[in-house]
Amino acid sequence: MHLLEVHRRPDGSLWRTSVEGRTAGEGVLDDYAFLAAGLVAMHQVAWDPRWLRAAQELIDHARVMFARPGGGWYLAATDGETPLGRTLEYFDSVEPSGNAVMLNVLLDLAAITGESVYRDEARATLEAFAGLLTRGGPELAWWFEAAGKVLWPHYDVVIAGIPGAAETEALREAFLRRLPPGAVLTCVPAAGAGDEQIDVAWVPGASTCPSRACGAGRGKPTGWPADSSVG
Repeated sequence: MHLLEVHRRPDGSLWRTSVEGRTAGEGVLDDYAFLAAGLVAMHQVAWDPRWLRAAQELIDHARVMFARPGGGWYLAATDGETPLGRTLEYFDSVEPSGNAVMLNVLLDLAAITGESVYRDEARATLEAFAGLLTRGGPELAWWFEAAGKVLWPHYDVVIAGIPGAAETEALREAFLRRLPPGAVLTCVPAAGAGDEQIDVAWVPGASTCPSRACGAGRGKPTGWPADSSVG
């Protein structure tokens, strides 16, 4: 992927822009949050765990470098040039705010990976801005979507089958067409998740119950939801 190959530095930080391979500028919160959101989406449509791993690395970097002591994340990183001070942007506009996207990505990662620290941080941030949310309207729409993932069950839907097979793809595409906000998707091979996938994703049943994953031995792709809510 161009953005990962060209814009990501060895230390995990992002360049802001690039023109014909020449990079410049320091990445801001939105760059990390939106790229991570795109990578989580790619994880849901592909069978390659590297997209999920890259999303985690970006979010983990942003959680440290953009953290605001009172909750949420600043627009600029701790080592960025901010002569007028570090600003906090939380209102959604034509696009969601970086803070709102961070919240949603954290909760999606919690559902996919089983890492409760992501869910805990998102919950703490929502609680810190509870007063704002009670007074907010459409300008906080993506914050409310994140709050819904905390208040109601958030499922990791696992689809297991033969990669590329017509029946497997039909089942996967049926889920993606609906794309419910309270669920994320993980695809695993019929024989169960491999070591690399298990290393980055929480796949209940897929690695320990291959018969369930391949339709009890009938060769049919199977899907099942797992409530990944923590606390």
